[in-house]
Amino acid sequence: MEEHERGPEPVATPEPAAAIAAPAAAGPVAFSASHGHACGCGACSPAWSARNVLALQRGAGNAAVARSIATRRTVARVIDDRPYNEGRQARDEWIAGGVRGPEDHVPSTGRGGFEVQYDPAGQKLTIELRGGVDFRDGMKLYFGTFAVAQQPGNGPAAAAATAINKLPRDQRAAAMAPWIWDDAAKTTFLSEFESSIEGAWGGKHQFHCSKEFWTDLGAAVDVRVVVRDGAQSSGSGEHMNVVSYKESDATVNSTPAHVAQTEVIGGHDADDNEMVVNSTHTRRRSDIPQNVAIAFTTGTDTLTADANSSLSWFGNAYKSGGGPVCSQCKREITEAAAGKVNINLEGQGTDQAAKDASAQARFAAVKAQLIAGGMTDAATRCTLLITATGDNGGVRMGSGVNQIVAAHEAGHMFGLGDEYTAPFSGTGGDLGTPVDPGLGGAQGLPEAVHENSDTIMSVGDAVRPQHYATFLEALKAVTAMSDWVFGAAVPVPPPNGALDATPGTTDPTAPVTAVA
Repeated sequence: MEEHERGPEPVATPEPAAAIAAPAAAGPVAFSASHGHACGCGACSPAWSARNVLALQRGAGNAAVARSIATRRTVARVIDDRPYNEGRQARDEWIAGGVRGPEDHVPSTGRGGFEVQYDPAGQKLTIELRGGVDFRDGMKLYFGTFAVAQQPGNGPAAAAATAINKLPRDQRAAAMAPWIWDDAAKTTFLSEFESSIEGAWGGKHQFHCSKEFWTDLGAAVDVRVVVRDGAQSSGSGEHMNVVSYKESDATVNSTPAHVAQTEVIGGHDADDNEMVVNSTHTRRRSDIPQNVAIAFTTGTDTLTADANSSLSWFGNAYKSGGGPVCSQCKREITEAAAGKVNINLEGQGTDQAAKDASAQARFAAVKAQLIAGGMTDAATRCTLLITATGDNGGVRMGSGVNQIVAAHEAGHMFGLGDEYTAPFSGTGGDLGTPVDPGLGGAQGLPEAVHENSDTIMSVGDAVRPQHYATFLEALKAVTAMSDWVFGAAVPVPPPNGALDATPGTTDPTAPVTAVA
Protein backbone atom coordinates (compact mmCIF):
# COMPACT_ATOMS: atom_id res chain seq x y z
CA MET A 1 0.00 0.00 0.00
CA GLU A 2 1.28 3.49 -0.80
CA GLU A 3 1.63 5.53 2.40
CA HIS A 4 0.23 9.07 2.68
CA GLU A 5 2.89 11.24 4.17
CA ARG A 6 2.69 14.29 6.39
CA GLY A 7 5.63 16.45 7.44
CA PRO A 8 8.89 17.41 5.75
CA GLU A 9 9.23 17.15 2.00
CA PRO A 10 11.31 14.31 0.49
CA VAL A 11 14.99 14.93 0.12
CA ALA A 12 15.67 16.10 -3.43
CA THR A 13 17.90 13.85 -5.49
CA PRO A 14 19.00 13.99 -9.10
CA GLU A 15 17.50 11.65 -11.68
CA PRO A 16 19.74 8.89 -13.07
CA ALA A 17 21.91 10.00 -15.96
CA ALA A 18 20.42 9.45 -19.38
CA ALA A 19 23.59 7.70 -20.48
CA ILE A 20 22.74 4.64 -18.37
CA ALA A 21 19.07 4.36 -19.28
CA ALA A 22 17.89 0.90 -20.31
CA PRO A 23 18.43 0.20 -23.99
CA ALA A 24 15.40 -0.63 -26.11
CA ALA A 25 14.92 -4.35 -26.66
CA ALA A 26 15.46 -5.52 -30.21
CA GLY A 27 13.16 -8.52 -30.17
CA PRO A 28 10.07 -9.70 -28.25
CA VAL A 29 9.63 -8.19 -24.81
CA ALA A 30 7.92 -9.30 -21.63
CA PHE A 31 4.34 -8.48 -20.63
CA SER A 32 4.27 -6.25 -17.55
CA ALA A 33 1.90 -4.15 -15.51
CA SER A 34 4.69 -1.65 -14.77
CA HIS A 35 3.39 0.82 -17.33
CA GLY A 36 -0.29 0.23 -17.78
CA HIS A 37 -0.19 -3.24 -19.27
CA ALA A 38 2.43 -2.44 -21.87
CA CYS A 39 5.38 -4.65 -22.55
CA GLY A 40 7.71 -3.44 -19.81
CA CYS A 41 10.54 -2.70 -22.23
CA GLY A 42 13.06 0.05 -21.59
CA ALA A 43 11.13 2.59 -23.64
CA CYS A 44 7.83 1.88 -21.88
CA SER A 45 8.87 1.20 -18.28
CA PRO A 46 8.94 3.78 -15.48
CA ALA A 47 12.43 4.88 -14.47
CA TRP A 48 12.52 2.53 -11.49
CA SER A 49 11.14 -0.61 -13.14
CA ALA A 50 13.04 -3.85 -12.58
CA ARG A 51 14.29 -3.75 -16.16
CA ASN A 52 15.75 -0.25 -15.84
CA VAL A 53 17.27 -0.93 -12.42
CA LEU A 54 19.01 -3.95 -13.93
CA ALA A 55 20.42 -1.74 -16.69
CA LEU A 56 21.66 0.73 -14.07
CA GLN A 57 23.32 -2.04 -12.11
CA ARG A 58 25.20 -3.19 -15.18
CA GLY A 59 26.31 0.33 -16.04
CA ALA A 60 27.02 1.92 -12.68
CA GLY A 61 27.34 -0.96 -10.24
CA ASN A 62 25.09 -2.29 -7.50
CA ALA A 63 26.37 0.05 -4.80
CA ALA A 64 25.76 3.19 -6.84
CA VAL A 65 22.25 2.09 -7.71
CA ALA A 66 21.45 1.24 -4.10
CA ARG A 67 22.61 4.71 -3.01
CA SER A 68 20.60 6.38 -5.77
CA ILE A 69 17.37 4.54 -5.00
CA ALA A 70 17.77 4.81 -1.24
CA THR A 71 18.46 8.55 -1.39
CA ARG A 72 15.49 9.05 -3.65
CA ARG A 73 13.22 7.39 -1.09
CA THR A 74 14.65 9.15 2.00
CA VAL A 75 11.55 10.84 3.42
CA ALA A 76 9.95 11.67 6.69
CA ARG A 77 7.02 9.23 7.04
CA VAL A 78 4.32 9.86 9.56
CA ILE A 79 1.52 7.33 9.24
CA ASP A 80 -1.91 8.94 8.84
CA ASP A 81 -4.86 6.58 8.47
CA ARG A 82 -7.31 9.27 7.37
CA PRO A 83 -6.80 8.82 3.59
CA TYR A 84 -7.14 5.06 4.04
CA ASN A 85 -10.34 5.39 6.06
CA GLU A 86 -11.81 7.92 3.65
CA GLY A 87 -10.93 5.74 0.66
CA ARG A 88 -12.42 2.63 2.19
CA GLN A 89 -15.58 4.48 3.18
CA ALA A 90 -16.00 5.81 -0.36
CA ARG A 91 -15.48 2.30 -1.72
CA ASP A 92 -18.08 0.81 0.64
CA GLU A 93 -20.60 3.52 -0.20
CA TRP A 94 -20.10 2.92 -3.91
CA ILE A 95 -20.67 -0.82 -3.43
CA ALA A 96 -23.81 -0.07 -1.39
CA GLY A 97 -25.13 1.76 -4.45
CA GLY A 98 -26.01 -1.65 -5.83
CA VAL A 99 -25.84 -3.34 -9.21
CA ARG A 100 -24.84 -1.19 -12.20
CA GLY A 101 -26.80 -2.01 -15.30
CA PRO A 102 -27.93 -4.00 -17.07
CA GLU A 103 -27.50 -1.92 -20.20
CA ASP A 104 -26.66 -2.64 -23.81
CA HIS A 105 -23.15 -1.88 -24.99
CA VAL A 106 -21.91 -1.31 -28.52
CA PRO A 107 -18.12 -1.79 -28.59
CA SER A 108 -15.92 1.09 -29.71
CA THR A 109 -15.12 -0.89 -32.86
CA GLY A 110 -18.73 -0.36 -33.97
CA ARG A 111 -19.11 -4.11 -34.32
CA GLY A 112 -21.61 -6.39 -32.55
CA GLY A 113 -23.36 -5.64 -29.27
CA PHE A 114 -24.20 -7.24 -25.93
CA GLU A 115 -25.62 -6.51 -22.49
CA VAL A 116 -23.37 -5.67 -19.54
CA GLN A 117 -24.06 -5.64 -15.79
CA TYR A 118 -21.75 -5.28 -12.80
CA ASP A 119 -22.55 -6.49 -9.28
CA PRO A 120 -20.04 -4.86 -6.89
CA ALA A 121 -21.17 -6.89 -3.89
CA GLY A 122 -20.53 -10.14 -5.75
CA GLN A 123 -17.63 -8.62 -7.72
CA LYS A 124 -19.04 -10.07 -10.93
CA LEU A 125 -19.21 -8.63 -14.43
CA THR A 126 -21.93 -10.31 -16.47
CA ILE A 127 -21.81 -10.19 -20.25
CA GLU A 128 -25.04 -11.45 -21.82
CA LEU A 129 -25.72 -12.19 -25.48
CA ARG A 130 -29.28 -12.92 -26.59
CA GLY A 131 -30.74 -13.98 -29.89
CA GLY A 132 -33.46 -15.70 -31.82
CA VAL A 133 -32.58 -18.59 -34.13
CA ASP A 134 -34.08 -18.78 -37.60
CA PHE A 135 -33.76 -22.49 -38.37
CA ARG A 136 -33.58 -23.21 -42.10
CA ASP A 137 -33.40 -26.61 -43.78
CA GLY A 138 -30.23 -27.17 -45.76
CA MET A 139 -32.07 -28.98 -48.53
CA LYS A 140 -35.53 -29.01 -50.04
CA LEU A 141 -37.30 -31.54 -52.25
CA TYR A 142 -39.08 -29.84 -55.16
CA PHE A 143 -42.06 -31.53 -56.84
CA GLY A 144 -41.38 -34.50 -54.60
CA THR A 145 -38.47 -35.33 -56.89
CA PHE A 146 -35.48 -32.97 -56.99
CA ALA A 147 -33.24 -32.22 -54.00
CA VAL A 148 -31.96 -28.64 -54.03
CA ALA A 149 -29.41 -27.12 -51.60
CA GLN A 150 -30.87 -24.07 -49.89
CA GLN A 151 -27.82 -22.18 -48.62
CA PRO A 152 -26.07 -20.09 -51.29
CA GLY A 153 -22.46 -21.08 -51.77
CA ASN A 154 -22.57 -24.22 -49.62
CA GLY A 155 -20.41 -26.60 -51.66
CA PRO A 156 -20.93 -29.72 -49.52
CA ALA A 157 -24.71 -29.21 -49.62
CA ALA A 158 -24.70 -28.78 -53.39
CA ALA A 159 -22.57 -31.91 -53.81
CA ALA A 160 -24.88 -33.87 -51.50
CA ALA A 161 -27.93 -32.73 -53.49
CA THR A 162 -26.30 -33.90 -56.71
CA ALA A 163 -25.58 -37.30 -55.17
CA ILE A 164 -29.12 -37.60 -53.79
CA ASN A 165 -30.64 -36.82 -57.17
CA LYS A 166 -28.81 -39.82 -58.61
CA LEU A 167 -30.68 -42.13 -56.24
CA PRO A 168 -33.99 -43.74 -57.10
CA ARG A 169 -36.79 -41.23 -56.52
CA ASP A 170 -38.34 -43.19 -53.69
CA GLN A 171 -35.04 -43.02 -51.73
CA ARG A 172 -34.36 -39.29 -52.04
CA ALA A 173 -36.53 -37.98 -49.19
CA ALA A 174 -34.89 -40.35 -46.70
CA ALA A 175 -31.42 -39.42 -47.97
CA MET A 176 -32.20 -35.76 -47.32
CA ALA A 177 -33.04 -36.34 -43.65
CA PRO A 178 -29.58 -35.28 -42.30
CA TRP A 179 -30.14 -31.89 -43.97
CA ILE A 180 -33.58 -31.27 -42.43
CA TRP A 181 -34.21 -29.81 -38.96
CA ASP A 182 -36.37 -31.71 -36.49
CA ASP A 183 -37.28 -30.77 -32.92
CA ALA A 184 -34.52 -32.87 -31.35
CA ALA A 185 -31.86 -31.35 -33.58
CA LYS A 186 -33.08 -27.84 -32.80
CA THR A 187 -32.96 -28.48 -29.05
CA THR A 188 -29.42 -29.83 -29.34
CA PHE A 189 -28.28 -26.85 -31.39
CA LEU A 190 -29.70 -24.30 -28.93
CA SER A 191 -27.99 -26.03 -26.01
CA GLU A 192 -24.65 -26.45 -27.79
CA PHE A 193 -24.71 -22.87 -29.09
CA GLU A 194 -25.10 -21.47 -25.58
CA SER A 195 -22.62 -23.77 -23.86
CA SER A 196 -19.91 -23.53 -26.52
CA ILE A 197 -19.79 -19.72 -26.30
CA GLU A 198 -20.10 -19.56 -22.51
CA GLY A 199 -17.37 -22.15 -22.08
CA ALA A 200 -15.02 -20.48 -24.54
CA TRP A 201 -15.34 -16.92 -23.23
CA GLY A 202 -16.37 -16.94 -19.58
CA GLY A 203 -13.94 -16.76 -16.66
CA LYS A 204 -10.73 -16.48 -18.67
CA HIS A 205 -9.44 -13.25 -17.11
CA GLN A 206 -10.36 -10.74 -14.40
CA PHE A 207 -10.36 -6.99 -13.81
CA HIS A 208 -9.98 -4.86 -10.69
CA CYS A 209 -10.48 -1.25 -9.65
CA SER A 210 -7.31 0.86 -9.73
CA LYS A 211 -8.46 3.60 -7.35
CA GLU A 212 -6.28 3.99 -4.27
CA PHE A 213 -7.63 1.80 -1.45
CA TRP A 214 -10.15 0.18 -3.88
CA THR A 215 -7.88 -2.36 -5.54
CA ASP A 216 -9.52 -5.30 -3.77
CA LEU A 217 -12.71 -4.55 -5.73
CA GLY A 218 -12.58 -7.09 -8.55
CA ALA A 219 -14.64 -8.12 -11.52
CA ALA A 220 -14.81 -11.81 -12.42
CA VAL A 221 -16.26 -12.24 -15.92
CA ASP A 222 -19.34 -14.38 -16.45
CA VAL A 223 -20.52 -14.79 -20.05
CA ARG A 224 -24.13 -15.85 -20.59
CA VAL A 225 -25.83 -16.74 -23.86
CA VAL A 226 -29.58 -17.06 -24.25
CA VAL A 227 -31.10 -18.16 -27.56
CA ARG A 228 -34.53 -19.46 -28.51
CA ASP A 229 -36.29 -21.05 -31.46
CA GLY A 230 -37.60 -18.33 -33.76
CA ALA A 231 -36.15 -15.37 -35.63
CA GLN A 232 -35.26 -12.22 -33.72
CA SER A 233 -38.26 -9.98 -33.26
CA SER A 234 -38.46 -6.21 -32.89
CA GLY A 235 -38.43 -5.02 -29.29
CA SER A 236 -37.39 -8.43 -27.95
CA GLY A 237 -34.18 -7.14 -26.39
CA GLU A 238 -32.23 -9.70 -28.42
CA HIS A 239 -28.91 -8.66 -29.87
CA MET A 240 -28.87 -10.83 -32.97
CA ASN A 241 -30.79 -12.87 -35.45
CA VAL A 242 -29.06 -16.23 -35.76
CA VAL A 243 -29.58 -17.95 -39.12
CA SER A 244 -28.68 -21.63 -39.01
CA TYR A 245 -28.88 -23.97 -41.99
CA LYS A 246 -29.05 -27.68 -41.23
CA GLU A 247 -26.16 -29.76 -42.45
CA SER A 248 -25.30 -33.41 -42.26
CA ASP A 249 -23.16 -34.08 -39.19
CA ALA A 250 -20.56 -35.50 -41.56
CA THR A 251 -20.09 -32.13 -43.28
CA VAL A 252 -16.55 -30.73 -43.30
CA ASN A 253 -15.54 -27.26 -44.50
CA SER A 254 -19.02 -25.88 -45.03
CA THR A 255 -19.92 -22.31 -45.95
CA PRO A 256 -17.97 -19.87 -43.70
CA ALA A 257 -19.95 -18.37 -40.87
CA HIS A 258 -20.18 -14.62 -40.42
CA VAL A 259 -21.66 -11.74 -38.44
CA ALA A 260 -23.09 -8.75 -40.28
CA GLN A 261 -24.89 -5.56 -39.34
CA THR A 262 -28.56 -5.39 -40.24
CA GLU A 263 -28.97 -1.62 -39.87
CA VAL A 264 -27.99 0.10 -43.10
CA ILE A 265 -29.30 3.60 -42.31
CA GLY A 266 -28.36 5.49 -39.17
CA GLY A 267 -26.18 4.44 -36.26
CA HIS A 268 -25.41 0.87 -35.28
CA ASP A 269 -27.28 -0.34 -32.21
CA ALA A 270 -26.57 -3.38 -30.04
CA ASP A 271 -29.47 -5.29 -31.63
CA ASP A 272 -28.57 -4.65 -35.29
CA ASN A 273 -26.76 -7.92 -35.97
CA GLU A 274 -27.17 -11.15 -37.88
CA MET A 275 -25.02 -14.22 -37.29
CA VAL A 276 -24.98 -17.05 -39.81
CA VAL A 277 -23.75 -20.32 -38.27
CA ASN A 278 -24.70 -23.73 -39.56
CA SER A 279 -25.76 -26.72 -37.50
CA THR A 280 -22.22 -28.17 -37.35
CA HIS A 281 -20.66 -24.92 -36.14
CA THR A 282 -21.38 -25.59 -32.46
CA ARG A 283 -18.79 -28.39 -32.43
CA ARG A 284 -15.04 -28.36 -32.89
CA ARG A 285 -14.04 -27.95 -36.48
CA SER A 286 -11.77 -30.43 -38.24
CA ASP A 287 -10.94 -28.48 -41.41
CA ILE A 288 -8.29 -26.28 -39.71
CA PRO A 289 -6.32 -28.63 -37.46
CA GLN A 290 -4.14 -27.41 -34.61
CA ASN A 291 -2.27 -30.74 -34.61
CA VAL A 292 -0.57 -32.84 -37.28
CA ALA A 293 0.83 -36.35 -36.93
CA ILE A 294 4.25 -37.16 -38.36
CA ALA A 295 6.43 -40.24 -38.80
CA PHE A 296 10.01 -41.12 -39.65
CA THR A 297 11.44 -43.89 -41.75
CA THR A 298 12.04 -46.76 -39.33
CA GLY A 299 15.12 -46.23 -37.18
CA THR A 300 16.19 -42.99 -38.91
CA ASP A 301 15.73 -39.24 -38.61
CA THR A 302 14.33 -39.07 -42.15
CA LEU A 303 10.76 -37.79 -42.31
CA THR A 304 8.27 -39.71 -44.42
CA ALA A 305 6.80 -38.06 -47.51
CA ASP A 306 3.47 -37.59 -45.74
CA ALA A 307 5.21 -36.01 -42.76
CA ASN A 308 7.09 -33.59 -45.00
CA SER A 309 3.83 -32.59 -46.64
CA SER A 310 2.08 -32.07 -43.29
CA LEU A 311 4.96 -30.02 -41.89
CA SER A 312 5.14 -27.85 -45.00
CA TRP A 313 1.44 -27.08 -44.61
CA PHE A 314 1.85 -26.38 -40.89
CA GLY A 315 4.88 -24.14 -41.41
CA ASN A 316 3.04 -22.10 -44.03
CA ALA A 317 -0.25 -21.93 -42.12
CA TYR A 318 1.19 -20.89 -38.75
CA LYS A 319 3.80 -18.30 -39.67
CA SER A 320 4.23 -15.71 -36.93
CA GLY A 321 2.96 -12.21 -37.58
CA GLY A 322 5.00 -10.75 -34.73
CA GLY A 323 2.15 -10.08 -32.35
CA PRO A 324 0.31 -9.21 -30.27
CA VAL A 325 2.32 -6.03 -29.76
CA CYS A 326 2.85 -3.47 -27.03
CA SER A 327 0.44 -0.57 -27.54
CA GLN A 328 3.30 1.87 -26.93
CA CYS A 329 6.53 0.55 -28.44
CA LYS A 330 4.77 -1.76 -30.98
CA ARG A 331 7.05 -4.73 -30.28
CA GLU A 332 5.83 -8.28 -29.79
CA ILE A 333 4.87 -9.24 -26.23
CA THR A 334 6.35 -12.63 -25.43
CA GLU A 335 3.65 -13.95 -23.11
CA ALA A 336 0.81 -12.83 -25.36
CA ALA A 337 2.44 -13.97 -28.59
CA ALA A 338 1.29 -16.75 -30.88
CA GLY A 339 1.47 -20.03 -28.98
CA LYS A 340 4.56 -22.16 -28.89
CA VAL A 341 4.84 -24.97 -31.39
CA ASN A 342 4.94 -28.10 -29.26
CA ILE A 343 6.66 -31.11 -30.84
CA ASN A 344 6.30 -34.57 -29.33
CA LEU A 345 8.74 -37.13 -30.73
CA GLU A 346 9.66 -40.73 -30.16
CA GLY A 347 13.30 -41.74 -30.33
CA GLN A 348 15.31 -44.87 -31.07
CA GLY A 349 18.09 -46.32 -28.97
CA THR A 350 19.14 -49.03 -26.53
CA ASP A 351 19.39 -46.57 -23.63
CA GLN A 352 17.94 -43.19 -22.67
CA ALA A 353 20.94 -41.24 -23.92
CA ALA A 354 20.73 -42.85 -27.34
CA LYS A 355 16.97 -42.30 -27.49
CA ASP A 356 17.39 -38.63 -26.54
CA ALA A 357 20.06 -38.15 -29.21
CA SER A 358 17.78 -39.75 -31.79
CA ALA A 359 14.87 -37.49 -30.80
CA GLN A 360 17.08 -34.40 -30.95
CA ALA A 361 18.20 -35.29 -34.47
CA ARG A 362 14.57 -35.73 -35.47
CA PHE A 363 13.69 -32.45 -33.78
CA ALA A 364 16.23 -30.69 -36.00
CA ALA A 365 14.68 -32.32 -39.07
CA VAL A 366 11.19 -31.19 -38.06
CA LYS A 367 12.31 -27.60 -37.49
CA ALA A 368 14.10 -27.55 -40.82
CA GLN A 369 10.97 -28.68 -42.63
CA LEU A 370 8.83 -26.09 -40.80
CA ILE A 371 11.29 -23.39 -41.83
CA ALA A 372 11.16 -24.62 -45.41
CA GLY A 373 7.37 -24.32 -45.21
CA GLY A 374 7.60 -20.67 -44.18
CA MET A 375 7.87 -20.67 -40.36
CA THR A 376 11.15 -18.78 -40.31
CA ASP A 377 11.23 -18.52 -36.50
CA ALA A 378 10.72 -22.26 -35.92
CA ALA A 379 14.10 -22.53 -34.20
CA THR A 380 12.90 -20.34 -31.33
CA ARG A 381 9.18 -21.17 -31.32
CA CYS A 382 9.45 -24.96 -31.14
CA THR A 383 9.73 -26.96 -27.94
CA LEU A 384 10.53 -30.68 -27.75
CA LEU A 385 8.98 -33.37 -25.59
CA ILE A 386 10.57 -36.80 -25.95
CA THR A 387 8.01 -39.54 -25.44
CA ALA A 388 8.27 -43.28 -26.05
CA THR A 389 10.55 -45.43 -28.19
CA GLY A 390 9.40 -45.52 -31.79
CA ASP A 391 9.25 -43.62 -35.05
CA ASN A 392 6.22 -41.35 -34.64
CA GLY A 393 5.50 -37.87 -33.40
CA GLY A 394 3.15 -34.91 -33.51
CA VAL A 395 3.24 -31.15 -33.90
CA ARG A 396 0.78 -29.00 -31.95
CA MET A 397 0.02 -25.30 -32.28
CA GLY A 398 -0.10 -23.82 -28.78
CA SER A 399 -2.91 -25.37 -26.78
CA GLY A 400 -3.77 -27.57 -29.75
CA VAL A 401 -7.54 -27.23 -29.27
CA ASN A 402 -9.54 -26.96 -32.48
CA GLN A 403 -11.88 -24.02 -32.76
CA ILE A 404 -15.66 -23.96 -32.35
CA VAL A 405 -16.92 -21.66 -35.09
CA ALA A 406 -19.88 -20.36 -33.06
CA ALA A 407 -17.49 -19.23 -30.30
CA HIS A 408 -15.33 -17.41 -32.85
CA GLU A 409 -18.37 -15.67 -34.32
CA ALA A 410 -19.45 -14.64 -30.83
CA GLY A 411 -16.15 -12.76 -30.67
CA HIS A 412 -17.47 -10.53 -33.46
CA MET A 413 -20.60 -9.91 -31.39
CA PHE A 414 -18.23 -8.88 -28.59
CA GLY A 415 -16.70 -6.33 -30.98
CA LEU A 416 -13.54 -8.11 -32.08
CA GLY A 417 -12.18 -8.51 -35.59
CA ASP A 418 -10.72 -11.52 -37.38
CA GLU A 419 -7.03 -12.18 -36.67
CA TYR A 420 -6.38 -14.97 -39.17
CA THR A 421 -4.55 -14.54 -42.45
CA ALA A 422 -3.63 -16.53 -45.56
CA PRO A 423 -3.88 -19.37 -46.44
CA PHE A 424 -7.29 -19.26 -44.74
CA SER A 425 -9.95 -17.28 -46.58
CA GLY A 426 -12.43 -14.80 -45.17
CA THR A 427 -12.09 -11.30 -43.77
CA GLY A 428 -8.60 -11.70 -42.29
CA GLY A 429 -5.81 -9.30 -43.25
CA ASP A 430 -2.19 -9.42 -44.33
CA LEU A 431 0.29 -11.15 -42.03
CA GLY A 432 1.47 -8.90 -39.22
CA THR A 433 -0.92 -6.03 -39.89
CA PRO A 434 -2.94 -4.55 -36.98
CA VAL A 435 -6.41 -5.76 -36.01
CA ASP A 436 -8.68 -3.00 -34.66
CA PRO A 437 -5.79 -0.54 -34.08
CA GLY A 438 -5.98 1.23 -30.74
CA LEU A 439 -8.53 -1.12 -29.17
CA GLY A 440 -6.09 -2.90 -26.87
CA GLY A 441 -3.99 0.17 -26.16
CA ALA A 442 -7.01 2.17 -25.00
CA GLN A 443 -7.53 -0.45 -22.28
CA GLY A 444 -3.85 -0.94 -21.37
CA LEU A 445 -3.82 -4.29 -23.20
CA PRO A 446 -1.82 -5.73 -26.08
CA GLU A 447 -2.70 -4.91 -29.69
CA ALA A 448 -3.72 -7.85 -31.87
CA VAL A 449 -2.19 -8.48 -35.31
CA HIS A 450 -3.17 -10.75 -38.17
CA GLU A 451 -1.55 -14.16 -37.79
CA ASN A 452 -2.70 -17.76 -37.65
CA SER A 453 -2.40 -19.04 -34.11
CA ASP A 454 -4.20 -20.92 -31.35
CA THR A 455 -6.26 -17.85 -30.38
CA ILE A 456 -10.02 -17.69 -30.69
CA MET A 457 -10.16 -14.75 -33.10
CA SER A 458 -7.58 -16.47 -35.28
CA VAL A 459 -8.12 -20.19 -35.94
CA GLY A 460 -7.81 -21.66 -32.44
CA ASP A 461 -9.55 -21.62 -29.08
CA ALA A 462 -7.43 -19.60 -26.63
CA VAL A 463 -8.81 -16.35 -25.19
CA ARG A 464 -5.88 -14.04 -24.44
CA PRO A 465 -5.85 -10.70 -22.52
CA GLN A 466 -6.37 -8.64 -25.67
CA HIS A 467 -9.64 -10.47 -26.34
CA TYR A 468 -11.16 -8.98 -23.15
CA ALA A 469 -10.61 -5.38 -24.30
CA THR A 470 -14.28 -4.74 -25.11
CA PHE A 471 -15.38 -6.34 -21.83
CA LEU A 472 -13.13 -3.91 -19.98
CA GLU A 473 -14.50 -0.91 -21.86
CA ALA A 474 -18.04 -2.16 -21.14
CA LEU A 475 -17.21 -2.40 -17.42
CA LYS A 476 -16.02 1.20 -17.46
CA ALA A 477 -19.17 2.30 -19.28
CA VAL A 478 -21.71 0.51 -17.06
CA THR A 479 -20.04 1.71 -13.84
CA ALA A 480 -19.41 5.24 -15.17
CA MET A 481 -15.91 4.85 -13.76
CA SER A 482 -12.69 4.62 -15.76
CA ASP A 483 -10.58 3.29 -12.87
CA TRP A 484 -10.54 -0.36 -13.94
CA VAL A 485 -7.56 -2.37 -15.12
CA PHE A 486 -6.73 -5.89 -16.22
CA GLY A 487 -5.85 -8.44 -13.55
CA ALA A 488 -7.20 -10.02 -10.39
CA ALA A 489 -8.15 -7.94 -7.34
CA VAL A 490 -5.26 -6.81 -5.13
CA PRO A 491 -5.60 -6.84 -1.31
CA VAL A 492 -5.56 -3.46 0.45
CA PRO A 493 -3.67 -3.76 3.76
CA PRO A 494 -4.70 -1.36 6.54
CA PRO A 495 -2.21 1.15 7.96
CA ASN A 496 0.29 -0.09 10.55
CA GLY A 497 -1.64 0.26 13.79
CA ALA A 498 1.46 0.24 15.99
CA LEU A 499 2.87 3.23 14.18
CA ASP A 500 -0.48 5.01 14.07
CA ALA A 501 -0.57 4.96 17.86
CA THR A 502 2.66 6.94 18.06
CA PRO A 503 2.44 10.13 15.99
CA GLY A 504 5.77 11.06 14.47
CA THR A 505 7.17 7.53 14.36
CA THR A 506 9.03 6.90 11.11
CA ASP A 507 8.17 4.08 8.80
CA PRO A 508 10.54 1.12 9.39
CA THR A 509 9.97 -0.17 5.85
CA ALA A 510 11.88 2.77 4.35
CA PRO A 511 15.30 1.70 3.01
CA VAL A 512 17.20 4.19 5.19
CA THR A 513 16.51 6.09 8.40
CA ALA A 514 13.91 8.72 7.68
CA VAL A 515 14.76 12.37 8.14
CA ALA A 516 13.03 13.88 11.17
